Amino acid sequence: MLTHQEVQQGDTVTTVSVETLMRGTIEVAEEQIITFVSPLLGFEDQQRFLIYQTKPGPLFWLQSCSNKDVSFAVLMPFAVGLDPDYDLSPAELDILGTSDVAAITVYTMVTLCDDPQQTTTNLRAPILVAGNKAVQLIYDNEALDLRFPLASLAKGNNA
Repeated sequence: MLTHQEVQQGDTVTTVSVETLMRGTIEVAEEQIITFVSPLLGFEDQQRFLIYQTKPGPLFWLQSCSNKDVSFAVLMPFAVGLDPDYDLSPAELDILGTSDVAAITVYTMVTLCDDPQQTTTNLRAPILVAGNKAVQLIYDNEALDLRFPLASLAKGNNA
């Protein structure tokens, strides 16, 4: 990841080059980079990520800024009508540097399959983003599906 500065209408904007799996190298404002306050499960050596889209809709890419091969499809569950019951403690809000639940964007990891009918999302381990901070929470709640089939959304069977 390379950092540079540009001047736009009198303001200095720091940009970074991020090598992505899906789009090649892209330039983004430094403020678009999120930092996980505790590492993603299984990816302890990756802290800084970019969330970006390749086309409009509720699906995004969570791209490591230091390793182009560490990239995940993520979903905004509330945007597709899912309503998982996430209880956030004051401590979790504090970790993200906010007391306003409305300031948090929620993403869930998606497991993509060649057969779209088999594509799922993990509702039990959401990624919460507030500003430039992120955290992945792990809920021990069997009501939250580990492999919620996205094909069921088309059938109107929401969680």
